[in-house]
Amino acid sequence: MSKAIIQGAGWINATEWGGTLQGQRGAYGEGAGLPPWKDAGLFPVPIKNIARFTATSRLTLCACALALRDAGVSAEAGSRHDVGLISTNEDGCLGANRAYFADYLAGGRMLARSSLFVNTLPSSPLAEAAIHFGFQGPMLYSGCPGGGLAELLNTAAMMVASGESAGMLAVRADEREALAVYLGAGTDGGITVDHFLKGFGFT
Repeated sequence: MSKAIIQGAGWINATEWGGTLQGQRGAYGEGAGLPPWKDAGLFPVPIKNIARFTATSRLTLCACALALRDAGVSAEAGSRHDVGLISTNEDGCLGANRAYFADYLAGGRMLARSSLFVNTLPSSPLAEAAIHFGFQGPMLYSGCPGGGLAELLNTAAMMVASGESAGMLAVRADEREALAVYLGAGTDGGITVDHFLKGFGFT
C-alpha cells in the first residue's frame, strides 16, 4: 500500500479565495476583482451552465480548481483524470430541497422546475466538478456531524493509498464557503493529514 499526502488546498468564501500551501490569496466583488469562476486563468474553459448552479456548486468548483492549482496539478476541462471526489457539510442539500419544494408549492403542487431538481442530492456539486474537470475516479458524499474534515481527509487518504484513485479531492462546502484538499500518492512535495489539520488551523 502506498502513502497518501496532501499536495494542495484551495478555499473560497463570499469575498475571498486562496491556495493554502503556496500562500496564494485574492479578493473579489465590490470592485476587488473577478469572481474566480470568471477568471480565465483558473477556468480556461468557461463552466457550462454556471448561471444555473447553486452557490454550493459554484464554490465547490472554484475550491477544486484552486486546490488543483495549489498542488500544481493540471486538470483542464475536456480531458480525463483518475481523480475522485468526496465531500461533506453540515446541511447536506437541505437548502436546495427547500427551494425545490417551494417551487413545487408555487406551481400549485403540480410541477417544479427540473433545473432545481438537479441540485436536490448532496453529491450534485461533486457531479458538476467531475463533469467539468473530467474526473473519472470514485465520487461520494459522507454525512459527518460537525463538518467532519478529519474523517473526510482520512477517508480520501485511505482511498489513494489503497489504489482506488490516483488522486482525491476532499471537499467541505456549503452556500457560504468551500474548502477543497487534493491528496495524491507519494512522500515528497506534500504534508500529512495530521500536519495539515494542526498546522493550518482547520477542524
